[in-house]
Amino acid sequence: MTLLITLNGGIKLKRNEIHELNIIFLLLLIFEKFSSAVEYYFNKIVGLQTDVEQLKSKYDEKIGEKDRNLNSKVISRDFI
Repeated sequence: MTLLITLNGGIKLKRNEIHELNIIFLLLLIFEKFSSAVEYYFNKIVGLQTDVEQLKSKYDEKIGEKDRNLNSKVISRDFI
């Protein structure tokens, strides 16, 4: 790629190199969109995973309460 610096500080490119730059910028844009989409779905999956873990812990708490209640009922029956 040939860059020509003009006297007023500007940069000029040859015509075919401008097309190359457009393609490079287009590819970078596509990659950026793809990576942001991957990040979005990754965050969704992590969010779902934490939701599942929270539901599991709530379920485990409920089961634990039921087990304690059942154990106390069984113990009271043993004494009778």
